[in-house]
Amino acid sequence: MSDPPREGSIVEARVERMAYGGDGVARPDGLVVFVPWTAPGDRIRATLVERRASWARARLDEVLEEGPDRVAPGCPVFGVCGGCQIQHLSPPAQRSAKARAVADAFERIARRALEPEPVCEAAAEPWHYRQRVVLTWRRTAEGLALGFHAAEDPTAVVPIHACPIFAEAGNRALGPLCRGLAVGLEPDDPGEGRLMIRALPGEGVQAGVFAPDVEAARRLAGLAAAQAGVPVTWGTWKSEGGPLSLAADAPRLEARFDYRELNLRVGFDSFLQADLDAAEALYDAALEALHAEPGESVIDGYAGIGVVACHLASKGVKVTAVEAHPGAASDLRANAARVLAAGRPPSSAHSRLPQFGRRLVLLWCKASKNLSALALSPFGGPARAYHGFRMPRLRASCW
Repeated sequence: MSDPPREGSIVEARVERMAYGGDGVARPDGLVVFVPWTAPGDRIRATLVERRASWARARLDEVLEEGPDRVAPGCPVFGVCGGCQIQHLSPPAQRSAKARAVADAFERIARRALEPEPVCEAAAEPWHYRQRVVLTWRRTAEGLALGFHAAEDPTAVVPIHACPIFAEAGNRALGPLCRGLAVGLEPDDPGEGRLMIRALPGEGVQAGVFAPDVEAARRLAGLAAAQAGVPVTWGTWKSEGGPLSLAADAPRLEARFDYRELNLRVGFDSFLQADLDAAEALYDAALEALHAEPGESVIDGYAGIGVVACHLASKGVKVTAVEAHPGAASDLRANAARVLAAGRPPSSAHSRLPQFGRRLVLLWCKASKNLSALALSPFGGPARAYHGFRMPRLRASCW
């Protein structure tokens, strides 16, 4: 009887399926092994780099035989850059893997199967669908590097000149923005920071420079704007982590976002789904599942800029919208005011969870054959239960 594989062991196996996160799953000698950059059906040789009691992780050494779902990735730095994990799968295999990941989560955590099994729809565009990216800029011996963090070494930066899943208008601005940062860096400036770029359809390109030193960020933003000819704001980025924060005196760049009959304001620092087509499908599904009628009361507990809340309010639903981010809350209030100005029923917006005395506001999701949600009314009315949140379809951005 052979010894069980240990850390450092070289194994050969056939990849059975994809795990959540993009690793392939193989079972050499019955041990579950997660191997990145592999595809179902691949026969591989790999070295175990982490061994646990019932599973292990491995480094791919060689693909001995390619599986039927393997394709050539569309990005020249795929496998080196840490941004994408499954470009080497065909689009149908990508969609299958994402749908299976959702079903697996319910089966493994909730111990219930989804019925019917989720089916992942194709994205409207497989490339250039992202409207926002955050890149790292870093001073190196060769000059300024601008790119994403490396897959195998998160401390390293993989320089890029364009990203095939980012909006083409944003890609065109990458080079000029990088040149502005490069010419503006002074010896005493921070050696690293972040560059955020947003390119909403029909709204042009906007950017933000973030660094530990806000004054350096301000100066670099001005030089980057001059080079690229696009508006650039600035703020702070902390090396120990945390969100990017606009400086108090920095311009809060704004753009417009259309959803159904609404034209909504979205500030540069407000969250908006990266894939707008998928975002609209998400909003549509949420509204369809909720099926709120005029006069009913709804609490939107993660309101963001108010896409769902404002649409509901425009249809006569009484909405209490809750949002913690100050910038998004500002957009939410502005967007709600436009709904009110159009003669639609008013709603209330809160930048933090409103206080309702001793009453509890509870948003609860229960994993079962269908998803259910229960909201305990803060207005003294009965608890409302919404059932039948089915998940027959998922929308995915391929690649």
